[in-house]
Amino acid sequence: MPLRPRWIPTLLTFFCLTFVNQWVSNIISFRQAQYALKEFKATNRTIQPLDDILYTGWIPVYDVPYVDQLGLLTSVDALTAAYSLIIVTFWGCRGQKLLPMAEVLTAQIFLLPMFALCQWFTVVPDALPDCLSVNEIPLDDDMTWVWSRFGRACGDMLWSSDIAQLVIFTKLWEQTFKRGCCRCGKITVKFLIRVTGVVFIALVSAIALAARYQYSTDLLMTIFVTTLVTTHGWTPRIAKVLFIKTVREEADESEGVALVEQDNTV
Repeated sequence: MPLRPRWIPTLLTFFCLTFVNQWVSNIISFRQAQYALKEFKATNRTIQPLDDILYTGWIPVYDVPYVDQLGLLTSVDALTAAYSLIIVTFWGCRGQKLLPMAEVLTAQIFLLPMFALCQWFTVVPDALPDCLSVNEIPLDDDMTWVWSRFGRACGDMLWSSDIAQLVIFTKLWEQTFKRGCCRCGKITVKFLIRVTGVVFIALVSAIALAARYQYSTDLLMTIFVTTLVTTHGWTPRIAKVLFIKTVREEADESEGVALVEQDNTV
């Protein structure tokens, strides 16, 4: 029996992921602003990023000019969006199989609530210095703006959404070409896709670290957790239940009728 998408759950999930992600980010920004005000009133000092050994000991991130850091932040988002769009194009040209894309949505709805709870429980200073002023986060007790503001958040998210998207869409890329491509066998194609994905994720991670986008722990945790979710055996099963349905095709009335009608008369 052919498979069809469940359009209502799919569209509802897409809308909720977009809105809830921004709403959660704004709440984290609000909590960061409240923590900064509390810290300033108590110590007369602004909050500073935590000491990251990867920044201070291995990579001279502090030597990167501040203006270049802002440009690198935009580059991370642009590279992630371009990478995801190219893979979606591959998926569309290779038959648009429903299960791989359903697994993408399933991974998203697992990861977002899990990390959102972690973000609400603990307030950690953002890795970017002066994040509140750079991203123009309101510094007052009125939190009505969390429902309508769209923009970059401020506050450590304990994960990297860009790196998570790269891992998820690399998995989609691998599933799209799991039967091989052109004259290359499926094992060769899988190897090339994984190598390309690892190299690209490493490149974006390096840019994110140079831009002080997240702490190094956030990037490593994101890669580990997202890989576990995308490769778990329950992910395709849940995806089938939530976003895919089987339909029974109705037989045409003329099916089974002989093309030549035999005459039994003598």
